[in-house]
Amino acid sequence: MKTQQWEDRGVSFVTETVNKVYGENNQSDKREVGTATIPMIIDLDKFRATYGDAYILDMSNGTSLRVKAQSYWRNAKNRSEEVFEIWLDATFRNARAPRAGGSTTVTVKVYGLPNGETYTGTNEVEYRSEYMAALVDAGTPEAVARTIALAMPW
Repeated sequence: MKTQQWEDRGVSFVTETVNKVYGENNQSDKREVGTATIPMIIDLDKFRATYGDAYILDMSNGTSLRVKAQSYWRNAKNRSEEVFEIWLDATFRNARAPRAGGSTTVTVKVYGLPNGETYTGTNEVEYRSEYMAALVDAGTPEAVARTIALAMPW
């Protein structure tokens, strides 16, 4: 580890044994899987100057830095210090502030209109009407505009 580089960021390290639990209810058989390098924030001002407050807020959701590091060393297939440093830096930089509940992905379909604008509504009739109106505004005969608008995919 590049200790001085990390100390300049306000981070120090300790080493501890990491175990995996097997068996009934994941409690009956505990096996050592190796050692883990555990980061500790030792200088909050240096840490905040490098990474900001996002990671500190992220820890408030109950997932500590120690737990994340133990998980990395317990499950990583390539347990090298170099890869760990890349993972750790990315963990600090890509932290998200805690939020209640899970996340929701909303997909919005966007339909292009002939005048360069877009339609993001959910009503097919309204879309075709707007498409036809844009064609008519551009000088297309109404009957042709209607045929084209009705042929557009929805």
